[in-house]
Amino acid sequence: MKYSQITILPNQVEFHTAAEGDLAAKEFNLFDLNDLITALNKLSSPVLTINHGEPLSEDNLFLTDLVIHEVLRVIPHTRIYVYTHLNPEELKSLEGNNHYKEIFSNSLILPYQIKEK
Repeated sequence: MKYSQITILPNQVEFHTAAEGDLAAKEFNLFDLNDLITALNKLSSPVLTINHGEPLSEDNLFLTDLVIHEVLRVIPHTRIYVYTHLNPEELKSLEGNNHYKEIFSNSLILPYQIKEK
């Protein structure tokens, strides 16, 4: 299970999933999970965003589900937003996947907005 990085901002923590072929991706472990939860615990209103790479890709579904599950187990009032490049048809195709069902029921899934010039 690989991820790109964890970014701690003043009002939220960002968890960056790894993109396919990301050479800088790192193995996710319990120390990383602990760092993520510790950072969220320091926020008065914890917000976790999961983005970059594609959190809902087949390669990242398990990790995205695991992070959401563990964060909510420790800090149940955390607001979680998952940003995706997938279109509605692709999201619909995931409906039978148990990891997607858990992600969908425990977070808000938002499309990336790409502005055209």
